[in-house]
Amino acid sequence: FRKPPAEVVAAARAAAGRVFGPAGAPSGLITVHIRWGDKRREMKLVPISRYVQAIEDFIKDRPGPVHVFVVSEDPRAVQGMRRAGAARNWNVHAHDAAIDQDVTAPHVAAPAADASDYTDMMRVDKAYRKPEMPEDGDAGSGYVRYISDHVPFNRRTGLVSLATLLVALEAEYYVLSLGSNWSRLIDELRRTRVDGVCRGCTKMVDLTPGQGCSARMPWHC
Repeated sequence: FRKPPAEVVAAARAAAGRVFGPAGAPSGLITVHIRWGDKRREMKLVPISRYVQAIEDFIKDRPGPVHVFVVSEDPRAVQGMRRAGAARNWNVHAHDAAIDQDVTAPHVAAPAADASDYTDMMRVDKAYRKPEMPEDGDAGSGYVRYISDHVPFNRRTGLVSLATLLVALEAEYYVLSLGSNWSRLIDELRRTRVDGVCRGCTKMVDLTPGQGCSARMPWHC
């Protein structure tokens, strides 16, 4: 990240233009990373209400409009933050190209399920019956067909993710879940690349303390 490829920089600039308009990222931007989806198998997911509280803590002594950039692959997380923002007159932004509208598997996308509720999602998982795996040599049916049709494991997906990551680093405030590797990557770049230039101008709060801890990285505890 000392010198990202020109293609990545161009993609990030284009993404910032689509998200914020020609003026670019607003001052006092708050980046919020919401890791839902299948992450519930590894950690207790954080509900939207806790992200909202963290944002309110950041802005309580700061007048002026509130701009939030949501980083998440889960469309329900983005929708939930947009609803919460609309109720508070916040400006909630997201890079729509990075949201997996079609990739989320059927049991994860169940509309009646609360993605932040582990028990509820386990109930939905048990009720869902995955299509049977095809016979050897048959890649045209069942679950393999679903993956082939809906999960684009290609170069474009990585480029969109990197562009979104660079846009996220335009923020002054960060609400993260360090139990997630992507949140930890954002935080590493925030501390080393952003704060390294502006001399500690950003602030971060972790909503999953202890879940990202390690002996090698004690600052995540």
